[in-house]
Amino acid sequence: MVTGRRWAAFGLAVIALAVAFTCSCSGGHPTTTLTSTLPPAPGASSTTLVTVPDVVGQVYSETAQPAVATANLLTAYRFEHSTAVVAGSVISQTPAAGSRVPAETTETLVVSIGPASIPGAQPCQAAHLSVQAGAPVSEATEQHTRDWSLTNLGAPCVLDGYPAVSALDQAGRVLGYSYTHAGDQMTTGALPQPVYLPTGSAAWIRMNKNSCVVGVADTATALQLNLPSGGGTLKIPASLDYCTQAYSVTIAVSPFEPAEILLNPSL
Repeated sequence: MVTGRRWAAFGLAVIALAVAFTCSCSGGHPTTTLTSTLPPAPGASSTTLVTVPDVVGQVYSETAQPAVATANLLTAYRFEHSTAVVAGSVISQTPAAGSRVPAETTETLVVSIGPASIPGAQPCQAAHLSVQAGAPVSEATEQHTRDWSLTNLGAPCVLDGYPAVSALDQAGRVLGYSYTHAGDQMTTGALPQPVYLPTGSAAWIRMNKNSCVVGVADTATALQLNLPSGGGTLKIPASLDYCTQAYSVTIAVSPFEPAEILLNPSL
């Protein structure tokens, strides 16, 4: 027999597991999103007061969001263009840093997506871009996901669209992958928006494919990226298995994005 007390406990458990999500989109990028959150610290209650950490200027995905979660707060965020704060970093926060608030209060972070435009910016050129592999991605089952940043070392420029990709094996042969911009469970299918890059700032791209579960016929050891608008060619190291299974020969390619967080398909 289920008592009223047990029903009450069950209801509290369901509420504790709930995750809210809202989105209003503007210009191709979400402006407000409520993220999934960590559960309260053991022994915490809705009347426990916690101190809001100072995360202004910090990179959202690397340090800002984890710091908010560690403080036993929920996280909401929205995006704004900024010429003063590098893309992907926090412009402002509400409630303010140092505030004492009840545990599980929602902390809203405004995240920069870089400048809305740069007058006179020309298409970025491969010779002025430095490519670095991103941090490992928490992949879904049987997925191979890779992120790269492209840092502009030259004059302010713009990347608009997608790179044209060719995967090469160790002998330099082009492997028979197909490529899609429709997105998948790990890669955004959002339409591209111009990404304006001041000197020293970076754009991001992501690629994902299903892993081979039978036999690997070859391995892609490099990716050749042809930049839009005649920007030239980049060649970057890679390690992707290649097999002839139909579901495993398609690579999802994201558009250029101003912040790594925007590569996620949930946005």
